Amino acid sequence: MKNDILLELNTSGGLIPDWFPSTMQAFIFRNWGMVDKSRLAKVLGTSAENVAREAQRMGLGEQGELSAWLEKGYITIIRANWHLLPYDQLLQLLGWSEERLAHSLKEDDFLGIKLGNAKPVCKPVLYQELTEEQKQETVKIQAAMEELAMVTPKNVAKPFDFAYGIEAEGKRGMLLADQWRELPTDQVAIDASWYVVNQTKDPTVDEMVGRFVVAMKDNFGINLTGDRHELALKFLPDHEEEYHEIRITKEKIEVIAGGSSGILRALYRLEEWMKGSGGPFLTPESYRREPRFGVRMIYSFCGLYDQAFDVDSRSYCPDELLEAYARVGINGIWLQAILYRMTEFPFAPEISEGWQRRQANLADFVTRAKAYGIKIYLYLNEPRFMSPEFFEKHPQLKGAEYGSKVCMCTSVPETEAYLRNAVKRVCQCAPGLGGFFTITMSENLTHCKSLFCSPLRGTCERCEEKATWELAAHVNRVIAEAAHSIDPKMLVIAWDWGWVASNGFEGGDVERCIRAMPKDVAIMCKRETGISFTRGGVSGTVSDYTISVDGISEDSRKAWIFAKNSGHETMAKVQVNNTWECSTTPYLPVYRKLFSQMENLMEMNVNHLMLSWTLGGYPSPNIRLLSELFFIENGREKPDFDRALKNVYGDKSDMVKKATDIFCEAFSEFPFHVGVLYKGPQNGGPSNLIYHEPTGYEATMTCYAYDDLKRWSSIYPPEILEQQFDLVSRKWKEGLEMLETKEDEFSDIAYFCYSLFRASYHQVRFVRLRNRFLKNKEDAIRKEMIEILQEEKKLAGEVYQIMCRRPEIGYEAANHYYFGLDGMREKIINCQWLIEYYEKLRK
Repeated sequence: MKNDILLELNTSGGLIPDWFPSTMQAFIFRNWGMVDKSRLAKVLGTSAENVAREAQRMGLGEQGELSAWLEKGYITIIRANWHLLPYDQLLQLLGWSEERLAHSLKEDDFLGIKLGNAKPVCKPVLYQELTEEQKQETVKIQAAMEELAMVTPKNVAKPFDFAYGIEAEGKRGMLLADQWRELPTDQVAIDASWYVVNQTKDPTVDEMVGRFVVAMKDNFGINLTGDRHELALKFLPDHEEEYHEIRITKEKIEVIAGGSSGILRALYRLEEWMKGSGGPFLTPESYRREPRFGVRMIYSFCGLYDQAFDVDSRSYCPDELLEAYARVGINGIWLQAILYRMTEFPFAPEISEGWQRRQANLADFVTRAKAYGIKIYLYLNEPRFMSPEFFEKHPQLKGAEYGSKVCMCTSVPETEAYLRNAVKRVCQCAPGLGGFFTITMSENLTHCKSLFCSPLRGTCERCEEKATWELAAHVNRVIAEAAHSIDPKMLVIAWDWGWVASNGFEGGDVERCIRAMPKDVAIMCKRETGISFTRGGVSGTVSDYTISVDGISEDSRKAWIFAKNSGHETMAKVQVNNTWECSTTPYLPVYRKLFSQMENLMEMNVNHLMLSWTLGGYPSPNIRLLSELFFIENGREKPDFDRALKNVYGDKSDMVKKATDIFCEAFSEFPFHVGVLYKGPQNGGPSNLIYHEPTGYEATMTCYAYDDLKRWSSIYPPEILEQQFDLVSRKWKEGLEMLETKEDEFSDIAYFCYSLFRASYHQVRFVRLRNRFLKNKEDAIRKEMIEILQEEKKLAGEVYQIMCRRPEIGYEAANHYYFGLDGMREKIINCQWLIEYYEKLRK
């Protein structure tokens, strides 16, 4: 194994789960729901029959269809086996080369950092016959799985079989004529005498009309094939593309729009009105709507961060997801692009292998998305650093160094030409591409002063005298000029992430950077950076990723005002579904908070919205609610929270309002700090394994919590962290008690959020008690730990049942399944083993 291209080894070794009689069983158990038994057998050096027998002995049942995991869930596989398998067996399990794994650790959104920057040393795991003692211990696992099977729904949803927020639409079914309410005399009935005329002659509109006609058939049983009443679709020149007017009379309906996207918005509005009317009825009126926020983009809920263009986009963003996004008001999807993989890299063409396929996949995605009024945007963090060996052949390109990372100096004309030409070629390959957004200061080394909080200042003679802001502005200028030379309508966005004093932006450098860029570059800032907060008597300042803390950053406010006064459009980066506060729930139902935060952005006259990072891409009720603010209707500027809630939840809106107002109160007590977000227990929640002895491992960024109370706590004393998670979960439970329904999407998601908070409280409390117990074997402490374990086991079982209905729970695009059903099963076994362990210690 050539470890020089992979992560260094951590000689402290892996974590062997004591709750399995053998490591071999842990391997089979963790992978049974993800990897075919024949592949598991090859890793173990045995037969598929032996593996199946051991799985049956543990009560795991039959394997289902598993093919999606190696394409869409490989990070989950890596995570599950990181502490079990040595590198060679892990590669065998994945079917990867060393180079493929090394690339993923580098480019899959800092996967190597998430895994701890080192690979634990693990002994080979091989098949061995169980001893009689191990067989007896295995009976307990089987019994636990059989008990769980008794409460498992008959029809368990498959992993990755996401409903995309339209489950309720499918369940509603067709509303037949005899179910319609009586038609008031002042309304227009849409029946088989109506037909649609596409006067725009736009083929994209033809696709939209086709879906509308199918929806009318599915929802109301009406075929729009008549010849008496016309639904006419027209374009209105010189208007924004999404602008639309609807004019309804008893004889005719006219839809007039600025472009195909506006036609789509109008057709969706007609559908919404008819569903709200209880039948295909419309009120005669004239109606107009124009976008308040131009671009409203989000990351594809199950997007492949590094491999997005290596495969057909339908595998991670099918038409059903595009439609769901369009219906909740999304008009943009962003994905990461690495230029040397999207175009031929002139200095080392071999690392670009497959660029033609990637360009074709991008072009196809752009075309598909257009039919749903959606544009594709690419995230660029360029140019990417290269290995020292690369610069042995191209020393003239060499810039700053940081360890084994060496950047291509952007002050070198050849580097600038590469960057410029690569952007042009990407634009040319995909006509209709929405544009780009950039990060120019980050954890990656790109230009010579780019590495976030790095000590490499002045290591490039060409750039030594240049200010950091000059280099950032130069990269953005090159990208914008290249893109706009192909399509002037493309939106190029410069994100100010990392434009801070600790990274070389001092005094008025942010303003200098903005002023140095072309006016056709939009300036994006985060809503929350710099806002102060106090939780549990502990004060801090927000850096990123919060929904729990309200308000708008003063730094962002100043940057937006300066940008607008300088002729730039502005954009806000927000999180409207979730954050690393709770990344494994599809959305946090804290509606009044979100509505208020969006109103603040309206007051700032922000032009565009980026609604998520890689987490938070679910087409949720949160976005549907906020979509009422995305547009100005009939000139009405002031938004109405109650009206928006009614549009989403109908007759249930009062109940939802009462519950979510309490959720907002609860979430305002969340122990926020970026350290808690990245290292705390709340993302894994009830799936986090519990350890009876200290692991010695440090919690890693959004991956392994372990039992690292110190890093969980961040700025909070441990007792305050415990207090706050207890407070949040108890208050949240009060909101749950307001719900009158169970096992629907809203109640399932609300309960799952509660489980994340409650499990976090349990785990903080348990580690504090365990550490005391190891010093002083008090029986009262032992009993309390057992009580916590019993509650954790119950919580894991309840979440398991919800996950059987909601496969989107536990999933996050950049981590794949943070935990799946196998993980919840293991947590139950983990708790049961620990309960027995502490029962045996009874004095």
